[in-house]
Amino acid sequence: MDDVYTQDPRLTGASREDPEKEHKLKEDLYRQILSSVSHDLKTPLTSIQAYSESLRYGNHSEKDHQEYLQIIQSKSDYMKQLLDDLMMLTLLQSPTYELELVKVEGEEFFDMLLCDYEQISREKGFEAKTTVNVVGSYYVNPKQLMRVVDNVIANAWTYTNPGGMIYVSAFEIPNIPSWSIGKLAESFTEKGVYIVVQNSGATISEQQCKQMFEPLYQIDDSRSHIGERGAGLGLSIAKQIMAKHNGTITAIEQQNQLAIVIWLPPLEEERNG
Repeated sequence: MDDVYTQDPRLTGASREDPEKEHKLKEDLYRQILSSVSHDLKTPLTSIQAYSESLRYGNHSEKDHQEYLQIIQSKSDYMKQLLDDLMMLTLLQSPTYELELVKVEGEEFFDMLLCDYEQISREKGFEAKTTVNVVGSYYVNPKQLMRVVDNVIANAWTYTNPGGMIYVSAFEIPNIPSWSIGKLAESFTEKGVYIVVQNSGATISEQQCKQMFEPLYQIDDSRSHIGERGAGLGLSIAKQIMAKHNGTITAIEQQNQLAIVIWLPPLEEERNG
């Protein structure tokens, strides 16, 4: 299985024929990741210190007091997510690390997995529609698959304009959602379950669709606000987790719509059936 480093274009081609060079490139990339995360931690930490000192020594109204506490909480949550992503990324690099997969009944599990996103999306100011049409059983790590979908949904929230539409669906062939058209619909060719998150307002290229799963990659830095997303590790981690499931995750753009397509293989007996 590929690891996060072999996804990076700097580590393909000739570098694989030179183990020493490849090892150095991996170290350089990991140092870059650490440097990026360290940098992204400084801004919220500075804010937390400033607001904490203001609460301690200032004379504020109750409204300001509550607002400062909310900011501190938000910045703390952001820092926790960054550190959690870094720890997960490090864990995924271990050659001995394997996800524990358990058998789940598709309809019940995927209903549970996607049930909250429609309401939360609407609370964030987006239109949303969630559908589930799964009958088979699958081997998954529930916690880590939830992390994958969380990361993909968070990406949709970041790149959808206010009031825009987000579709979330889990399904098996031939139960392809009606909103899935063109090359997106044509991509559903394998047995198994597909989880698709499609959002409107995307203006990215095919090359960006490939690059977005590389560590540290940011589609649009101007839309990367503190507290809105991490250091560009979320989709890279999602790709790693899907590889541990023997599945895939890809991106398809068409007509200003971006779809992230997650695929899980069927059970062996169903694959051969």
